[in-house]
Amino acid sequence: MSTASRNVKDLPLETARADILLAHSMNGEPLRPRYGFPLRSVAPRMFGTNSVKWLTRIVLSDTRPDHLFTTRLYNRALPGDGAPRPVREVDVNSKLLAPYDGDQLPSGEVEVMGRAWSPTEVAAVEVAVDDGPWLPAALEPSGPHPASWQTFTLTHIVSPGPHRIRSRATDRSGRTQPSPGARNSVHEIRVRAD
Repeated sequence: MSTASRNVKDLPLETARADILLAHSMNGEPLRPRYGFPLRSVAPRMFGTNSVKWLTRIVLSDTRPDHLFTTRLYNRALPGDGAPRPVREVDVNSKLLAPYDGDQLPSGEVEVMGRAWSPTEVAAVEVAVDDGPWLPAALEPSGPHPASWQTFTLTHIVSPGPHRIRSRATDRSGRTQPSPGARNSVHEIRVRAD
């Protein structure tokens, strides 16, 4: 098999030693091929591309391998930082869960509810209705693990007509969900009030 057809991924040694698990079984049975038999790496709090299936070799190196999946794909430049960096940690994110996109609501007081998560604790969630300002939502504290999902709520008064509701989260690392057009961007739903 040529190296071009292999899935090559790289991680810093300190990350691999502290966080990566190697799985050979699941639910007490040998790992099935669709889940990565014979061995799969499991990278908690990272995008799935970092949890390599069908693992056959681990190489220790002081340089990044030049490969499609390491230096050409799964990299991005953050605003204000021209050099692309590997995409590893899951981005801070939020999703609106109530009301649902497309719901018909009575006008008046509406409770907006959703969930936010990040590899570190979510510090704040803001909600905006239509072109109004971003308003701080009430945010439940994280569970025993800082990467657990956190519920947020905001009560808002809506007048009759169509409305756009958006949410964005910020984590303890200072990362905020980006504007639409980027990965894991601000979540948006549209509802109508009678």
